[in-house]
Amino acid sequence: MVVSVQRACLIPGLNRSSYYYQPKGVERDLALIRELHRLAQKHPRYGYRKVHRILRDQGETVSRNKVQKLWQREGLQVQRKRRVKKAPGTMDNSCHLREVSYVNQGWSLDFVSDQTMDGRR
Repeated sequence: MVVSVQRACLIPGLNRSSYYYQPKGVERDLALIRELHRLAQKHPRYGYRKVHRILRDQGETVSRNKVQKLWQREGLQVQRKRRVKKAPGTMDNSCHLREVSYVNQGWSLDFVSDQTMDGRR
């Protein structure tokens, strides 16, 4: 059974203009997406703003919002630096203990838990 476009669009409530709509710039978007992936591989610490600046410097005329939308849609994101945890006691600003050479040369105080001679805190 053959149905006209007018009748087919009437049933779901669509406009005929949406049936005939041809999206523009799909090929340009594909080229831009390839370029975004290439730049994300080359500069993993750059975000979409810096990549947009690079594209603009290369002569591309694309808006920052377009780059942002494609960046998010493709799942690209800045790779975060992994924080290196230092082993305890290896900090540069920590106190260095000196070797003691005789009795009562080194003393230490503990202010977290302090008490008097008769045992009171």
